[in-house]
Amino acid sequence: LVTRLVVVYIVDACVVWSVFVLDTTSSMGVYIALTQLVLQNTVRRIAGTEIGELVNFGIVGFRDNPEAVPGLEYRTKMLIDLERREDETPVIDALVEATNVTIVSSPGFNEDSYACVEDAIDLIDWDQLKTDPENPIYARYVILVTDAGPKDARDPNARSAIGPTELQAEAEERNI
Repeated sequence: LVTRLVVVYIVDACVVWSVFVLDTTSSMGVYIALTQLVLQNTVRRIAGTEIGELVNFGIVGFRDNPEAVPGLEYRTKMLIDLERREDETPVIDALVEATNVTIVSSPGFNEDSYACVEDAIDLIDWDQLKTDPENPIYARYVILVTDAGPKDARDPNARSAIGPTELQAEAEERNI
């Protein structure tokens, strides 16, 4: 369990994009609260600093197949899109929304985390902030926060047949 997010100066103008892929099922309450605390402390520490201008966050939440269990409401949901912000308070607010975890149980222990990682890779505009052609250094991260394993591609409740190898290749194509 990570209890602190470490921000390191890699180079003077390294832009960092981090998207949290967050399990919002009922068992995750304490982990979401800890993620919120870590991110809140990080945002507070870097606010108004040079590094604070270079670090950007987004959050995508996931549960499981809502067709199998309608009370789940969604499989994946953009809680807050990745974008350049002067103030990252909306990211903290999105984490507060994420603490409204579902009370409905998913079908089985494993969740559809691969679907959410896939959405974080595909639906986020990772190139939107590329504004300085003289500085091609962009660090891009997808951070998975969950207490469950992923659905097997053969699981009838999995959204697609994508697995970790395909996700890794897709992420590498986008320099994530």
